[in-house]
Amino acid sequence: MNTNRLNFRNVVLLTLLCGILFAIPVKAEDAPIPAYITDGSLFELEGDTPHPLINDTTLKFLPLEAQVATTNGNGWRHEYKIDQPHRLPMGATYELYKATYTVTMSDGAKSIISQYHGDSPTLMKLYYADSTEQFVDESNNPVGDSVGKNGIFDLYVRLRTKGLPNYGEDVFHFGTLEAGDTFDLIVENDYGTVTVTAMGKSITREVEETPTDYLKFGNYLQSQVTTDENHPYGGIKCSEMNPPLDFPECYAFLGITESEVLLTNVSYERIVDENYQLPPPDANSELLNGDFENSLNEWTQEEPVSASGDTHSGLGSAKISGPPGRFYQRVEVMANTEYEFAGYVKGEGAVGIKGTEHIDDASRVVDLMETFDVSDWTQVTITFTTGTDPLPVYVYGLHGSSGDVRFDDFSLEAESPPVTGNNFCPSGNAVPATVFDLANWRIKVPDAAGTTYSPSELATLNNDFFCLTDDGAMVFYAPVDGGTDGSTYPRSELREMVDPSSSSVGWVVTGTHTMSAQTTVTLEPSNGKNVIAQVDSLTDDILAKIQWDNDRIRVQLRQINPDGTPGSYEDYWFDSQNTSFPVGTTFDWDMTVENGVLSVTVDGETVTRDFTLLETSPSDYVDDEFYFSAGSQPQDNVLDTVGEVLFHTFAVTHVSPPVSNSICPTTNGAPATVFDLANWRIKVPDVAGTTYSPSTLLRK
Repeated sequence: MNTNRLNFRNVVLLTLLCGILFAIPVKAEDAPIPAYITDGSLFELEGDTPHPLINDTTLKFLPLEAQVATTNGNGWRHEYKIDQPHRLPMGATYELYKATYTVTMSDGAKSIISQYHGDSPTLMKLYYADSTEQFVDESNNPVGDSVGKNGIFDLYVRLRTKGLPNYGEDVFHFGTLEAGDTFDLIVENDYGTVTVTAMGKSITREVEETPTDYLKFGNYLQSQVTTDENHPYGGIKCSEMNPPLDFPECYAFLGITESEVLLTNVSYERIVDENYQLPPPDANSELLNGDFENSLNEWTQEEPVSASGDTHSGLGSAKISGPPGRFYQRVEVMANTEYEFAGYVKGEGAVGIKGTEHIDDASRVVDLMETFDVSDWTQVTITFTTGTDPLPVYVYGLHGSSGDVRFDDFSLEAESPPVTGNNFCPSGNAVPATVFDLANWRIKVPDAAGTTYSPSELATLNNDFFCLTDDGAMVFYAPVDGGTDGSTYPRSELREMVDPSSSSVGWVVTGTHTMSAQTTVTLEPSNGKNVIAQVDSLTDDILAKIQWDNDRIRVQLRQINPDGTPGSYEDYWFDSQNTSFPVGTTFDWDMTVENGVLSVTVDGETVTRDFTLLETSPSDYVDDEFYFSAGSQPQDNVLDTVGEVLFHTFAVTHVSPPVSNSICPTTNGAPATVFDLANWRIKVPDVAGTTYSPSTLLRK
């Protein structure tokens, strides 16, 4: 352990008293799975069908059934991972993960069963693989099986190690197993020094770190390599083929029909060093040797790569003469800045920019790759905008499927200054309530106190979080470090008040209730998620949310548990026509509840859900009352980012159902003219469930 820190035993005792320790370690045979792994408080799940928790002591991961694929992934996943708000640099945490593994896979399968990920390439990957990969020990003697499709699996780890050129990987082989064999795994992160122990062997390395490192474990089934000599793309990842094999076709081609990772005796401990500061990233501040005049210096290479005299200009270029050749360079970039990459290419291959936040839902700069097949020198350009942190990107070149490919005169230039804060809400801008009908609304804003303004206060409100643009759009500005007044996330958000004087009055499911708007997302939080509208209940869970999510839009619809109670959300993505909604795109949407049936429409695409089916719930949605909300509610707490949304139009309508009472036509007289009702009031079942005072009752 790091000798510059407190003794771990003493830290545990202190943190038990101070509340820093997240979990109490459990060590017992068939110990219960800790709740903080499965309840969503620390870990999130990739793939819940089937759910991996099969009983209180066992997790089972089945990617062939869960079928979860992510951006830039090489196969199907079924994994737990530390959730976005809890991700920290490796140097800021002590972590200890333990589990007993029983892995059963088809011959030829390969899976990552535990890993540490971050904003750069994976920091640690533990493989269980029946592959042809060669392994050697510290004396460079061959170890392991290294024979594909023979049912003997190699267990080995790759660690991205400090001290190696460009943070290269150390590979360590633990041993071989057969399908169904059991072994214990221990992964310890001692503030940036990682120790992996399995099958009686251990390896310890100080690893690279980034601002948002996180542990994952489960079963990430790779579409890794095809070993059939007759296959035209033998030895290449299925996802990198041209054209690529999709995962079902790839697994079928490889004969992979089974992939199960069974975990028992699972425990996880975590201690956070609240005072830790991440060192500056070890990267160039500009692209070096982009013209390749100094051979391949400054570039990390994977053979076969070499220097060439066939150039676009000058004396040198880079040449890749076959797969899996590639070269890349890590460059530090500014935050919130537009960049242009340019380079000259010749042959068949690809160039690209792989962003430091290119994995999972935190994507800001994705893997932006341009393929080419040209017989003479041709320029390729890629433009991209960085995220909110000055983190590195990787500039790279790849081989195609045949022949030599050459690269020359690479450049990476900032095209625009960093984006700054809220430009829409100067103090002199007009009050939104003078343009939009907000008489039945209140608003919560993310100032230091998370203040809520009543309908009467909203009538004159104009501040840094809620204002009008010069052309009359309503602005909702929500910095993710803003005040919340007890909420999980900050928000600049309108909440419907059917009765402006009371938040305990809503509308009922009968009749027709519609909220519609034309909206533009203008600034995004670091994880790219912002709720812009929802249908909420006075007494039960939220029925539905419209969420802008990394240039896509989804509606989250409440599901029904087998016992009839409200369950988790079901996602519906509005992309059936390959639609995307990047920052700056204006789109129309509406949410309508008509006699208990919800319809959500985004740019002409509609999804519906009948909530009357929830009437078997103990809380009974049918008898509940509801209200709309709209604005900017970023699902993020990472500092120095903002969720900003413009509403160009905004309207809400409520239409009561037709009254079928034949006894009470509106021309009949008021009951109070016949009965003594001077000391009575009445509540009626109209849309708002209105209550009439004694004085009003005399006229009804």
